Amino acid sequence: KAGLINPHLVLDQLRCNGVLEGIRIVRKGFPSRILFGEFIQRYKLLTPDVTSSNEKRAVEQMMKQLAAANGIQDSSYAIGLTKIFFRAGELGKLEESRDKKLSSMILGLQAYCRGFLARKFHGVLIHGSKAIVVIQRN
Repeated sequence: KAGLINPHLVLDQLRCNGVLEGIRIVRKGFPSRILFGEFIQRYKLLTPDVTSSNEKRAVEQMMKQLAAANGIQDSSYAIGLTKIFFRAGELGKLEESRDKKLSSMILGLQAYCRGFLARKFHGVLIHGSKAIVVIQRN
């Protein structure tokens, strides 16, 4: 019948879809969550020396280093079976560190490219001035 709600069916659907589990986690104070693979891919550049074939072990090692470097307390994150959970604002600290690292890498690449182009242009100028001297001698 239209408009009737079967509470047992609704709870079963919410439980099967993982909605109740998500609500329980958010109530515990961990609103941000990321899958291990995505976390490793996103923050690997901050911890390049971490190498592990096991994703969970890699995330644990990465978080030890990142927590020490960014002042994140152990109680501010939790590592689950497939995801890492963060308290509000903690993921922002990691994003800020990542942005700084990316900016420095991009600036280094830009400096290298500008230096290469400047050296190339300077080489053309030197070649041109040598050509002028040769033409003036003849």
